Order: sequence, then C-alpha cells, then structure tokens
Amino acid sequence: GQKIVHTINPKTGDGAISPLVSVTVKASRCVLADGLATMFMAVGEDKARELAEKMKDTVHVYFVSCCQDSDEFRVYTTFEADNVDK
Repeated sequence: GQKIVHTINPKTGDGAISPLVSVTVKASRCVLADGLATMFMAVGEDKARELAEKMKDTVHVYFVSCCQDSDEFRVYTTFEADNVDK
C-alpha cells in the first residue's frame, strides 16, 4: 500500500503520500538542513531527487525509500565517501 508520512502536504493539508521513509540532509546550517529535509519529504521521491541533484555541490542528502509491495528499501545519496564523517 501507500505510505503516509508525518509531513503535511501543503496543497491538501493531509499527510503526504510518499515512498520516502527517511531523509537526512547535511548543509552549512542546521536550519537549512531541517527545512530542506521537510521540503524533500513533502515534494515526493522523484522531485526530491531532482532537487538534490541540483544542490549536490552545497547540500548532501541520504534518502531511504520503501519499495512498493515489498519489505525492501532503496537508498539514494549525494554523499561522496570523502565527505562522510567517520
């Protein structure tokens, strides 16, 4: 079935429907990371990936999405190995 996330869809006022189950954002400021994470959840997986690609020089993301009708998950990231804190 569809996953309804805790983020409110600003167009409908209902919980957003999205396969995204987790969004992590690394940005220069915490408030920016928080706002972007919320926006990525609200716009849905495809648009979130498109926007993340456009921002990949300044913002890094880690998305976890559920696969429809499966218990498996997909991961999408703009983190590069050298940019991840160990």
